[in-house]
Parts: sequence; C-alpha cells; structure tokens
Amino acid sequence: MNDTIKAVLRILEQGTPELRIAAAQVLGELRVGDTAVVQALSGAVERSEDILAPFAVDALAKIGTAPALGVLVRRLTPPGALADRVALGLVRAGAAALPLLTEAFTLAGADTQIRILGILAKNLQKEALTLVQKALFAPDRGVAERAADIIQAALGELSDGQRKNLVESIGKVLGKDGDVSPEVQGRLLRLLTLADASGAKALLLRMAQPKQLAAVRVAAIEGLRKATLTAAQAEQLLAYLEETDPLLFEPLLATLEAQAWGAGVGPRLRRLLDHEREDVRLFALRALRHAPGPDLVKPCLQHLSNGSPAFREAACGVLAQLPAALDGVMKAFQGERNPERARAYGQGLVAMKAHVKKAMVRAMAEKSSKALSAGEPLGVVAFETLQQVAPEESGAAFLDKALRLRRARRWDEALQILLRLAQASDAGTEARYQLALTRLLADQSRPDLAVRESGDATMGHFARLVREGFPLIERLRKEGQVTPDALLRIGRHFAEAAGQERRFGAEMLQFVATRHGRGKAGEEARQMLRTAHF
Repeated sequence: MNDTIKAVLRILEQGTPELRIAAAQVLGELRVGDTAVVQALSGAVERSEDILAPFAVDALAKIGTAPALGVLVRRLTPPGALADRVALGLVRAGAAALPLLTEAFTLAGADTQIRILGILAKNLQKEALTLVQKALFAPDRGVAERAADIIQAALGELSDGQRKNLVESIGKVLGKDGDVSPEVQGRLLRLLTLADASGAKALLLRMAQPKQLAAVRVAAIEGLRKATLTAAQAEQLLAYLEETDPLLFEPLLATLEAQAWGAGVGPRLRRLLDHEREDVRLFALRALRHAPGPDLVKPCLQHLSNGSPAFREAACGVLAQLPAALDGVMKAFQGERNPERARAYGQGLVAMKAHVKKAMVRAMAEKSSKALSAGEPLGVVAFETLQQVAPEESGAAFLDKALRLRRARRWDEALQILLRLAQASDAGTEARYQLALTRLLADQSRPDLAVRESGDATMGHFARLVREGFPLIERLRKEGQVTPDALLRIGRHFAEAAGQERRFGAEMLQFVATRHGRGKAGEEARQMLRTAHF
C-alpha cells in the first residue's frame, strides 16, 4: 500500500462525513483490494446506520475481490434499503460473485435464497442457470416458484443445449417416485411445456398415465396441448375420457379438440356419445366428423331437432361428410310441421349442400311454394334454407312459380314469393322487375285501391329499376296484361320527378302517346308532354 492510499484510508477512518464519503469513492474507483482497505469498508457496511455505508457497499462491489464481495454477500440480510444496494452491487460484480452466492445459497434461509435468485437472474450465465435449476426443487414453495419464474422469463434466450439440459434435469427428478411433491411436479411439468413441449413429449405422456396423481396428470395433459401427437398417442389420451376423475375432463378435451381422428377411433368416439358429461358428448360428436358412418344419421337428426346450437353445429359437421344421410335429412326437413325444428333440419341440409342435386332443389322449391305464397312460416323456412343450399337454382324455381301465379291473376300469392326473392341478398333485377310488374297488375285490377300518392310502393320498385338502368320501356311494351292507363300512371309519376327519373317519365309518356295515340291514355300523355314542356 503506497503513501497516497494510506492517506486516503486515514481520511476514510478519521475525516469528516463528507471527506469519508469521498475517500470511499476514491478507493472504489482505484479498486484497492488491500486487506486493510476491505476491512475499513467492511466496518462501515456493518455499521449500517452510518451515512458512509451505501458508499462503502459501492466501493466493495467495484473492488470485486473475493473478500470484498464476501462482505456484501453476508450483508444481504436483514432486508432493507442497504440490502437492496448490496444486491445491486453484486449484480454489477457479475460472475465474480457467483461462487460466493452459490455457497451462501446452500446455508441461507428462504428469504435470502429468493434474494440471491433475483441477483442471479440479472446475469444468468451457465453456472448461474445451474443453481437456478437446482432451486426448482427447493422444499420451500416461494424459492421454487421464484426459480421457475426466472427460467420461464429466460426461455427465449436459452440455447438449444440449455433447453435440452433443462428438460433432462427435470425429467431425472420427476422419474424418482416419491422424491417430489405432486404440486412441485405439476409446476415442473408446466415449465417443461414452455421450454420444449415436443422434446418433453415422452415424459409428459408418461406423467399423464393413470398411475400418477390427478394433479400431476392434469399438468402433463395440459402440456401435451403444445406438442404434436401421433395417432396412437392421441388415442391413448382419448381412452382417459372413459375414466371418472372430474379433474381430467377439461384438460383432456382441450388437448384432444384439435386432433384429426382416423376412422379406426370411431368405436371409442361412438361410446363417448353416451357419456354422462355433456362436454364429452359434444367433443365426441365433433370428432366423429373424421370418422362418419351410417349409424350416425339417427343421432345427428336427434341433435338437429332437440340439441343445443353447439350440438346442432357438431351434427352438421358429421352430416356434411355423410352423403348417404341426405335422403333422411330431406325427409325430416320436408316432413316437419314445426317451423323451428324445420329450421334446425334445414341447417343439416345446408351442411350437406355439396351433395344436393339441382333437381332436388327444384322439387323442394315447388313443394314449398304453396306455403310460401300463403305467407306461412314453414314456407319462409323452406325459402331461406334453399337460398343457402343453392341460391341460383332455388331462386329460378321460385321465380317460375311466381310467374305462373301472376299469369293466373293470383296477385297476392305471387307477391308473397316475389317479395322474398327481391329481399334476398343476391337477388337480380329480374326478380325486382317481376315484383314491380305484379304490383302494377294488382293495382290495375283493383282501381278503387290503386289511387296512390307520389312515392307509393309500386312506383318505388320501378324507381329503383330506373336508377339501375333497367330497360323498363322495352320490357313493359311486351307485357300484354299491362293496360295503357297503367303505363300512363307510370309516366305521370316519373314526369313529376327530376333528373334521370324525369327523363324516363318523358320517354314513357312519349311511348304511350305514340302506341295508344287514338285512345284516352294517348291523349292524356300528349297533354302532359305539352304541359311539362318536354
């Protein structure tokens, strides 16, 4: 020790508080590791109430020798502001403090062990990671959980080799029956899942077996959710659903839900359809879409008519894979008199639309047209269902029926169908034209009810067609059922409008004046053209 250091050391021991602080800082910056210096700084740390203590801690951390850091390790307790400063100093010391922390960890109490783990977490090198892994098996729950939290937070930074080592070390401990409590086993299995679910799959499958305690099995089964299972492994888990432990069902179902089952697992899934738990029955029905069979038609129809929305959806998933079930679904749909149940059967029909032929759609549309034209709920259900099954084919069939009713002058029945067609999301202009035309014909057949103000419903339908550029005049001139007075009504209505609709009104009046020039309607059309200065 040279004379300058000796002078600084005297100031540290005898100077004013301000000079003592400055002396500690100088010794720290110079990293003087002399025994006398370390002892002097140690004395200040031990007198924790001394104003010099925090600065002595900083100086010892910078000196970084084993004796200096040993002073700090011993001062990790009792907890408080100075202990926090000591912990920060040990973090800054890095690897140099690790041997001392490792030695202290073995003899320390749980609170100090947790504090040491926090220090190691800031610099988780290979040796530090080894100690944290050992702490996973600590008897104190708080220590073990802190170690698990540290490893979980560091998983993204671990190398493949470190992950493999973690899996292997945990696997060795879990392989010793009776050495680890079920609670700790469950925590370790969850950590394994986060670290490497695929690499730990064999261990997870072993820990999910019936010989293990329920808490351990649940953790293992939950971990397998992140692993890719073979068909045999998935079927092994499926067998556990036939057990009675209520703790197993939710994790099992969550793990098995995404599996694509082969036909060979069908018998076991069918047995689960009679399980006492509803969630297991629902799972089995959903899974059976991968293993359909003709024996499932009856239970699927039952679920369609009486099941919850979830069961109906699952039944539809099975039926979509069962072309042979189409006749049964169609019979149930067409034979049902209750609208709600008919709608449920209709969901099955929509699910099977890939198997429904055009001729079937036309036949069903024809059969349901009577109910639809009468405004009955069953007719509405049939219309909406067929629109989902085959919108173009069913739309054409319903339109054809409406035209036949219109030609037979059964206006109200035709309008019921045409209104539905016009409201369909993909309805074309032809359906809207036929609706407007049928309303016009109905109006002219009842002149006492046909007097309407501008903007009436019939003219509203025609207005939309005008805005869409539909060739109205060309089409109306071919309609033999439309009277000159009805055409005059259209022309009068639109001639009082503006823009595109006004131009159409003038064209319509001109058509009536030319086509029916000798009649009353033609005379009125010419008068309107002169009055409106067209």
